[in-house]
Amino acid sequence: MADVMVEHRVLQLTIGSPFLVHAEFAFQTKTHVLLGLEYLSCGDLDQLLQSKGRLDVNSTRFYAAEMVCGIQHLHAKGIIHRDLKPENILVAETGHVKITDFGLALENMHGDRTATDHAGTEGYIAPEMDAREEYNAAVDWFSFGVIMNKMITGEREYKPKLFNESTSGAKNIILQLLKKNPAKRLGVNRNIRKHLFFQLIDWDSGIP
Repeated sequence: MADVMVEHRVLQLTIGSPFLVHAEFAFQTKTHVLLGLEYLSCGDLDQLLQSKGRLDVNSTRFYAAEMVCGIQHLHAKGIIHRDLKPENILVAETGHVKITDFGLALENMHGDRTATDHAGTEGYIAPEMDAREEYNAAVDWFSFGVIMNKMITGEREYKPKLFNESTSGAKNIILQLLKKNPAKRLGVNRNIRKHLFFQLIDWDSGIP
């Protein structure tokens, strides 16, 4: 029940971003809380990757930019998702993506506030959380780096040999996102939108 109530509260804050799933309705019975979410008909990013194996650089850039917008909206509201993974990135029939599943989210994570409890999915969890150390929103950027790595290489684990000349820009941003030291991790350290990988994105007018 606690997870459902967290998700309900977070969904009330997602309305301001087109890259986060929105709630259509919610109601409660004596024994259940029911949330009705908007319907996205094209499955999730995990299913897309299973069918394609990997994505080209332009497709990765497009989806990644939309995810950046969604993640930054959550962080601006003091929300850490804590379970970012391809299964929680839904694909709309328009071709755009939306982040979903806020049941493990942490609320009121503003400023220097940190947490220590463990959450998330194996393979996408930041090293500081795995080590049971204090963490902040940097954990989401690590998970995002793993997702980007899987989009480009088809593998969750970072392997330099899977990158080639056409994916060198993606390789650099992924390395910046996967830094073990969260204080040096891109997204927390420096503006991720200004990374060379996103130079073709016009952030002011929306995702092209």
